[in-house]
Amino acid sequence: MMSMADNLYAQARECLRLRNEADAMHLVEQALAIQADHGPSLHLGGLLAGRAGRDGQAVDMLQRALAVGHGEVSSLLLAAIHERAGRGSEAEHVYRQLLAISPASVEALLRLGLLLTRQGLGEAALPFLRHATLCAPDHPAAHGALASTLHGLGMVEAALPHALRAIELAPGNRDFIGNLAVIHNALGDFAEAEALCRAALTPGEDAGLCNTLGIALKMQDRIDEAGDAFERALAMVPGFNDALYNLAVVRKDQARTPEAISLLQALIDRAPDLAAARFALCMAHLPPFHEDEAQIDRNRAAYEQALGELEAYADEVGPAALAPGVGAAQPFYLAYHGHNDVALQRRYGRLVCRVMAAAFPATPLAEPVRAGERLRVGIVCGHIRAHSVWQIPTRGWVEGLDRARFDLFAYHTSAECDAETARARALFEHFTQGPRSTGDWREAIARDRPHVLIYPEIGMDPMVARLAAMRLAPRQYASWGHPVTSGYPTIDAFLSSEAMEPEDGDLRYAERLVRLPGLSSPFAPPALPPATTDRTALGLPEDAVIYWSGQSPYKYRPGDDDVFPAIALRVPRACFVFIAFPGSSSLTLSFRERLAAAFRAKGLNAEDYCIILPRMAQHDYRAAMGCADIMLDSLGWSGCNSLIEALAWGLPVVTLPGETMPSRHGAAILRHLGMDHAVAGSREAYVDMAVRLGLDCGLGPPLPLASPDALAMLADREAISELEAFLLLS
Repeated sequence: MMSMADNLYAQARECLRLRNEADAMHLVEQALAIQADHGPSLHLGGLLAGRAGRDGQAVDMLQRALAVGHGEVSSLLLAAIHERAGRGSEAEHVYRQLLAISPASVEALLRLGLLLTRQGLGEAALPFLRHATLCAPDHPAAHGALASTLHGLGMVEAALPHALRAIELAPGNRDFIGNLAVIHNALGDFAEAEALCRAALTPGEDAGLCNTLGIALKMQDRIDEAGDAFERALAMVPGFNDALYNLAVVRKDQARTPEAISLLQALIDRAPDLAAARFALCMAHLPPFHEDEAQIDRNRAAYEQALGELEAYADEVGPAALAPGVGAAQPFYLAYHGHNDVALQRRYGRLVCRVMAAAFPATPLAEPVRAGERLRVGIVCGHIRAHSVWQIPTRGWVEGLDRARFDLFAYHTSAECDAETARARALFEHFTQGPRSTGDWREAIARDRPHVLIYPEIGMDPMVARLAAMRLAPRQYASWGHPVTSGYPTIDAFLSSEAMEPEDGDLRYAERLVRLPGLSSPFAPPALPPATTDRTALGLPEDAVIYWSGQSPYKYRPGDDDVFPAIALRVPRACFVFIAFPGSSSLTLSFRERLAAAFRAKGLNAEDYCIILPRMAQHDYRAAMGCADIMLDSLGWSGCNSLIEALAWGLPVVTLPGETMPSRHGAAILRHLGMDHAVAGSREAYVDMAVRLGLDCGLGPPLPLASPDALAMLADREAISELEAFLLLS
């Protein structure tokens, strides 16, 4: 027979079912007046008090329920109320008490794991989440939470099977789909992430999915589309900080500098501790496009001021607070201004090295090389794939170093890989690939105890920027995959090319400059694709003289635009072929308008002479180059891989070396091949040579071209011998 307390409790439950919570609470109070230790009524009263926002009463009633043995459900509710009130430690205590009694409580394991993850204690959360999936293998939320936590710790490959299992158990759950898409982004599977997001968005909008979609699009260089996705996310959730940050980065990449700065300042006002936003605000003053040279000077001055503000912030709050932002935004475009950047880079490098030193303890370093021991050399790079940083200079060094004296380790910090990555694996005796967290990378490198670490580029890959800012080997060197001084005091030397450096090159580096002989590394001439396209397919006029100017558009400074109309005035059939900005029609339009102004100043219409092709895959780019007549090397930042490809096609090349190392790649390569006639000594000579080639095109013998035998000279191994000596003796 039901007691009076049981009867009142049953009536209260019915009122709750009918959403009459006030009457339900009144009945609970009557039941407790009759039987003060009635566990079910105490639990229900705690639930109702919690819903009404009376946390004190809710906690009191639930603790009384627990005291009389009303166990798991009251514990879970009590912990949830503590969490909602921001009392994380009290919630954790309740969960642990419950697990001491019921170690297989899946809900307690799951909720405690999620609580610890939200507190930034992912490592501590893992055992609970893993145990939850073992206790309940078919619990989708447990697998989803474990996948999310593993991803947050940088253990992305381990996260993938749990993300897939969560969706297998709950196929239509958009949270799990979004989680899987995030993991695919981290693994570099951007097309798969995009497909997942688009399918999940079919039933309706979702802010998280739109943000993840935007990231996938941005990483595929579809900048404008990414911006649209982030705007969709913010339209639904205006306070979505991740989407606000991502939109600001897109606006910076679109050279919409004032808008990027405004968005980032608003974000910092909302989240002052967001280190990535503070770095992004500083770098927002370095856009990929400028209207004129004066704008470059203004942006450099603004960047210097913003860098000073970042330094001041580090002094104010402590440098370690900025550690999560290191590498998120870097001064990549600074180097394309054509100035001596050593002073600015020193300030930036000192800052990030100070930040990382404050955030991470010193790493034990390798002992000196013992007799008979090989020198352990690590290559830390995010571009071990079909990418210019790997192709020149990194691959030549890796292929050439004597394995009897050198033990080679690869630390491929990116998840991206291709057929070239697979080939590269065979070149290293030890190959470790990301993605991994900063801490995991430090530990992996520390275990290997390298004597030397070489960073082929610093300034492009985010994880490389973080690792290079720490002392992980007794000797650490940068190189010209991104040919500008790192400014990092943790980098001891910069491995460069004697043929490419100007006489005063030492003045442009914070590191010791090491001029390796010739081009610094053996180059392998590219395997050109068969003729898979023609001028008609590309929309190029058949009867024109095609000048290939297919460098990345940000390499073209506004002060150099006038060389193109100067050539066109004297070569009526001239057609200059450029490549569009990656994923941004607005930036490409700005570049087109800047060219139009330069041609208009000479009384010409740029539309009659200039064609901008869309971005292409590497194979298609090389095939399109083969349709040209002449390559015009970009002024200020010379081509390297692309120039060698042009020579392989048999195109005549015109180059003009400048005052900086990046402007001298082409001249060094051509002189190395004995083609000094293709190197201009002035802007006027550059134009004259381009005009002569254009007028002679198809009318007579061209200037001497590089033969296959000549291109084989690029494989010269002299630099390898010098590099080996430097590594062994320095």
